[in-house]
Amino acid sequence: MTDAPRFSPGDVVRLKSGGPPMTVESVVSGDVATCVWFSEERKFNTMFVMSTLVATTVDADERSEKRKMQ
Repeated sequence: MTDAPRFSPGDVVRLKSGGPPMTVESVVSGDVATCVWFSEERKFNTMFVMSTLVATTVDADERSEKRKMQ
């Protein structure tokens, strides 16, 4: 068994199964992170086990869309 990835507040992640980019807001325990993301002008946040997350980046198109919403 491999160790679960470790993320820090501010890291950009996605669920391994897909979905929007999310920002790690806090690390609740050694293997659980609270993540925040926006969809249709609403803010969402929830906790995820870190082994379900992968590091990602926000591409230019996604950043442009976010600026339009502000």
